[in-house]
Amino acid sequence: MGISFQIKTNNELKLKVKFARYFEIEEEGKTLWKRKGFEYEKLISYKNKKVMLEDEIYLHIYSVFKKSENFYMYTITLINDLTIRSSEDYVDKTPYILFQPEINISTIDDNVFTERPINLNSGDYETRMYEFLYSNSRPLCFGHGVSTQWNESKNEIWTEYLPIHEINPIDKNARKYFHKINIKNLEANFLGKSDRKILTETLSNFIQVYANAPQDIEGCTDPEAENYNPNATIDNGTCTYECLNGDVNNDSILNILDIVLLVNMIMNDDPYSQIADVNLDEILNILDIVLLVNIVLAEN
Repeated sequence: MGISFQIKTNNELKLKVKFARYFEIEEEGKTLWKRKGFEYEKLISYKNKKVMLEDEIYLHIYSVFKKSENFYMYTITLINDLTIRSSEDYVDKTPYILFQPEINISTIDDNVFTERPINLNSGDYETRMYEFLYSNSRPLCFGHGVSTQWNESKNEIWTEYLPIHEINPIDKNARKYFHKINIKNLEANFLGKSDRKILTETLSNFIQVYANAPQDIEGCTDPEAENYNPNATIDNGTCTYECLNGDVNNDSILNILDIVLLVNMIMNDDPYSQIADVNLDEILNILDIVLLVNIVLAEN
């Protein structure tokens, strides 16, 4: 489980994590389960990538500075790497499972957590429709496998393993975008009784607003590409990459691993990949393998 959010500063965050584990015990000749609670407090920043809590239980922290909007984006995930017995019996697995996990993140200053900016120019149709419908009610955070909540001061957010708050209402009339239009003026009764001038003005205004609504934009949608277009909604196959030709596994080193991967790509007739095309002839074949082998041998 985890939580994603955005903040306006790079100050340290106070992090609290809670969860429980159940252990089998013998008491008065009976087998019982005893609940043991675990609680941790940590200070983290965007520099942290991993925070250990217990053996094989840790927090994975992913953070990115969004320069265009001037805020930091975080995703914090609770990871349980405890080795679970291979038994199919649920009882055998119970001691290794984390129950009722919670993550709480807070700051001293108010209004540090911020709503994610609306983006109607990227993503698939469903994603953009979600952005459109919830444009007037933006969440401060998003849960992964859990629900989330926040306070009015915008200085504390937390997860809920059982949601207890109302789902944000949608703006079915899209007032944020059509506030200049009186919705009643689009009702059949009004349009049927209006003279030509009023009818023309009403519909012209609606058409103008609609024409300015977000449209699909073709371009490169891969953030890793050199020509990435953050406004593109449809990938047109024009992405270009700064790459080391032959570095198939993208580890910035040419070695035997790249040769093996290239051979497998050719044997499996995988789709064309520019990074694997050592001689840049837009074909993956034995010539690329020979060239890559010579390059690796020459470097060694």
